[in-house]
Amino acid sequence: MSGIFISFEGIDQSGKSTQAKLLFDHLQERGYEVVFTYEPGDTELGQEIRRLVLERKSQGEIDATAEMFLFSADRVQHVNELIRPSLDAGKVVISDRYVDSTLAYQGYGRGLNLDDLRMVQNVATGGLKPDITIWIDVDLQTVQKRELPLFSDRIESEDRGGERTFFQRVRQGFKEACQSEPNRIFRVDGTRSISAVFKDVKKVVVNQISVRDLYKINLKDWVFSTIEKVEKGTAWNYAWQETYFELGGKSKESGRKFSPMNGTETLYRLGRIKGSRKPFRNPELKEIWNCSTNGAYAILALEYILEKPDISRSELWTKIQERIRSELGEEPANFNQGAPTVAYKLWHLGLIVHDK
Repeated sequence: MSGIFISFEGIDQSGKSTQAKLLFDHLQERGYEVVFTYEPGDTELGQEIRRLVLERKSQGEIDATAEMFLFSADRVQHVNELIRPSLDAGKVVISDRYVDSTLAYQGYGRGLNLDDLRMVQNVATGGLKPDITIWIDVDLQTVQKRELPLFSDRIESEDRGGERTFFQRVRQGFKEACQSEPNRIFRVDGTRSISAVFKDVKKVVVNQISVRDLYKINLKDWVFSTIEKVEKGTAWNYAWQETYFELGGKSKESGRKFSPMNGTETLYRLGRIKGSRKPFRNPELKEIWNCSTNGAYAILALEYILEKPDISRSELWTKIQERIRSELGEEPANFNQGAPTVAYKLWHLGLIVHDK
């Protein structure tokens, strides 16, 4: 799949739907082909399921497990009818809710077994995960100040008034998901103005998409296929170029980009890339600089990203330049951001080893 899958998550009244629609408009204005969708209900079958699950006037209580399976049935149809075809066509898909909502609401909120939920969701989605998940986080005090709409659904009406312990549990579910997958799930403080929240949403998403668009191919496959060739005896630069064209890359310039090639090679030689057979090494910056200036750029990029995962690439490059000047007394390049850009993407793909 060549498209980009973005999901928005959060408790009800967090503002996630508003932010998802703002992002849809923003990306369309930038020339991307974007599909906006939501769960449950954005298919014909899904509309019937939505009526069954969320209609407040439905007769009787819905068992928590039955509710989970109904949402999962909607998701199967949603993925196969809408999401996968759109991604296969190279589009950006923005979904208002996805799997993380099931884990938070039915797992933490209803108390269903999380391992069972993950197994069912893996079957329902065929293992499809978002590339980027934006969690719009609000505290319960903020939610209580936001009036529920007149025709709020059954789940939105949980714990209305009082301590709202159901939503406290759901919020905790999103929090723990974010902590367990920081390379995919990005927390955005939703207690501020709509424009302030969207500024942060934009920063996260545009950074991710910019890196994805850098080479127009799957960077993860490019790195691992290159490593596989190298470990069979092919020189790094030849393996890098051959893999690029094998994966469908068209630009001769991108295929032999010197700085990301050297930066990625240094990460591999130091054992920083998961899946490589190299033992982890953590040499002094001077040693890396003497071996590969672009490798030093990549290593420094990782240090700053670990401190601040949502750092912008321009801010990242400025900090790298300052560090090189102050610590090594060397003059870095003025514009060469290839190596830190690739390091940035490898980190967000979860491919970087951090310690021994």
